[in-house]
Amino acid sequence: MKTKQLKISRVSAPDSGNKSAIALRRCPILFHPMESGEKIKRGCGHMGMRSGHGAWRCFYCGHYIYRNEQDLSSLWFHFKLGREFWRGITLGGRDYVNGVPVVGQAEELPAVLLGDLKEVRPPRWFAAYMVLDDPRFKKYVETLNL
Repeated sequence: MKTKQLKISRVSAPDSGNKSAIALRRCPILFHPMESGEKIKRGCGHMGMRSGHGAWRCFYCGHYIYRNEQDLSSLWFHFKLGREFWRGITLGGRDYVNGVPVVGQAEELPAVLLGDLKEVRPPRWFAAYMVLDDPRFKKYVETLNL
């Protein structure tokens, strides 16, 4: 008995206006240096980057590359999504993020703003948070009178 090999291919109808369904880009391999001196690799080098809402995402490794021309609502969505996995606490005078000790302050948002993370639309302070450094943002929050 002879077995056949299954072959899968993507075929697009010439008159469908669908140019190979999805335009893919090559996922760049990037190395990010950490404060400890360790280098973290991001990207896989495969042709798997697909354009999505607000970012390019790789099918193979999940690497994200955010676009520069983001609207505030899209940035707020990604910020909130990232904050779901961010747990900054201070115990015994040491700061921890997700259980890992860090140098510096674990929670960068003032406590009065943490309640806004439940909002669907970006609050008025978020635009300033995106462009100001930490000391200037803290001064900005003091002027809000919350």
